[in-house]
Amino acid sequence: MGLPNIVFIDFKRTERIGLTRTLRDYIQFSYAEHPDAYIDDFRVLDELRSDCLNLEVHYNALNRLLKYYGQLVFIGSKFPIDVGIEFPWSLAFSEDKKLIAHRNFCYEKACVLFNIGAMYSQLGVAENRFSASGVKKASQHFQCAAGCFSYLNEVVVPEMRSVPPLDMTTPVLNCLVNLMLAQAQECFWQKAVNDKLKDGTIAKLAGQVADFYEAAHELSNTDPAIVKLLGQEFITHLQVKSWHFFAGSEFRKSSENISQNQYGDEIARLKVAEGLIKRALTQQRYLRDSVISDLKSLEKPINDNLSRAEKDNDIIYLHTIPSASSLPSIGRAKMVSATLPPEIKDPISMMNEKSLLGEPLFVKLVPFAVHQAISVYSDRKDTLVREEIIGKLQELTSICKSTLQSLKLPGSLEILEQPVGLPSSLIQKSNEIRNAGGFEFLKEKLEILQELESKDTAILEEARLYSLFS
Repeated sequence: MGLPNIVFIDFKRTERIGLTRTLRDYIQFSYAEHPDAYIDDFRVLDELRSDCLNLEVHYNALNRLLKYYGQLVFIGSKFPIDVGIEFPWSLAFSEDKKLIAHRNFCYEKACVLFNIGAMYSQLGVAENRFSASGVKKASQHFQCAAGCFSYLNEVVVPEMRSVPPLDMTTPVLNCLVNLMLAQAQECFWQKAVNDKLKDGTIAKLAGQVADFYEAAHELSNTDPAIVKLLGQEFITHLQVKSWHFFAGSEFRKSSENISQNQYGDEIARLKVAEGLIKRALTQQRYLRDSVISDLKSLEKPINDNLSRAEKDNDIIYLHTIPSASSLPSIGRAKMVSATLPPEIKDPISMMNEKSLLGEPLFVKLVPFAVHQAISVYSDRKDTLVREEIIGKLQELTSICKSTLQSLKLPGSLEILEQPVGLPSSLIQKSNEIRNAGGFEFLKEKLEILQELESKDTAILEEARLYSLFS
């Protein structure tokens, strides 16, 4: 059996790395907890990552990818983005065996999500599109793939806070979104053809397929580096598929024109379709046999109908043949959209013992944000005590000592039989304190300290609440 007339996205490759050692060290030194309390969590996390090494196109493999992605989302709240582990991944579409490594948890999450999208695309291609249930499942898989690539572009890649690899740049990911939507829409078109729906309806469905393929093709040509990455065969496939479905849309609309006695429009549309098919067939050296077969299977009825229509019009109808640009536009029937799987949209809410994603790992570990908040609280508290309490105490103690020394106190008191008036220097120092507010000044400082203590306590309580809901 030859290659199908639709395409799937290859997986990104990775190699085996250990997560346990780095995470153990981080827990021990940053959280002051014993890492042995999380020995089962380390084991499960390493097993989930190992599943990324040799992926098979199967629902079980998809479920393991979804579980690993969900756990990465959850533990992202427990560890910093640059925890110290280098994650190596290949470029998709590239035959280069070189892996690109980043010390970035979000990079790992992004690559796993890319492979989830690729898995959905491969499951879609693997479905039997000659059955009603198969074509429906295929369309659903392609829409989920589109949802994954769209979410990757809009949410996950920006979280990396670094320049993404070429296969995860916005033009490439949007190209894949439109490609997956084109193939999902193509499934609806195929079912409409099999169910023998009206020509006008099929024309609208085909036109929307063509629009998606055309958008994907335009995005694939935005940069020479992207053209090189995707390859000539892939890009030509997008272009030819758009021509094919534009031709198919015109052909179906021409059949509707016959029923409406619009013989001039019929001929004009058939000529447009004929030109598109001829142009597509000039690219045969880059095309799969299945795509060439599709083009030729459409070419024959177009040529037959055009020959018959021109003959009938010349002899019988004598209708003026309009230019292609003056033909009424064919409407669109968009049946698909990017669908984000719930396990990607909000994995944490779905984590429990009985769910596909399982229980969250490292659940007892204080969230990284809370850990940071506690550190900030401790630093602010230490600064406050050092500057407002100890500093003032040392300053006043120094004043007291210097004053006593200038008065030769307390020794001079012991040799005096009668008290003497206070020295002017001591009175001056006393006046300075009194002018600053005296007791009220010290009381005000105490109140400021208490107010800051209340604020810091509120911060700590907020951090503890965050921990409960993380």
